[in-house]
Amino acid sequence: MARINDLYAREWRSLQNFFLPTVRLVSKSREGGRLVRHHSAPATPYTRLIASGHLSEEEKQQLRREYESLDPFVLHQAIERKLKEILRQARMSAVAGQDIRAPQNFSVKRDPSAGVPASQRQAPGQNT
Repeated sequence: MARINDLYAREWRSLQNFFLPTVRLVSKSREGGRLVRHHSAPATPYTRLIASGHLSEEEKQQLRREYESLDPFVLHQAIERKLKEILRQARMSAVAGQDIRAPQNFSVKRDPSAGVPASQRQAPGQNT
């Protein structure tokens, strides 16, 4: 789990915040029977934060230095390398007999009417 947390805290965070643009919902309007969504222009969280006016000049300079020190291709390669290592470790744990699946301390109740056509289902509390 520590390796996954490290991946998210370092490379994934930098790639997501500095290089992957997102759109934000600006408004919704109804045109006839349709709901039309209006979005902002694509921008990265980094550019939105710089443009927001909520940062001091020192904070902006710090973010710019971090941005200029990053290379999206190098980040992508690091992410791929770490993911391969995480998957390799998971496979080795599975081979060694360690259970890496989700905990089995929950129960799933099966619906007795599953697979029965709706026309043949009984109403709750109705016995035949």
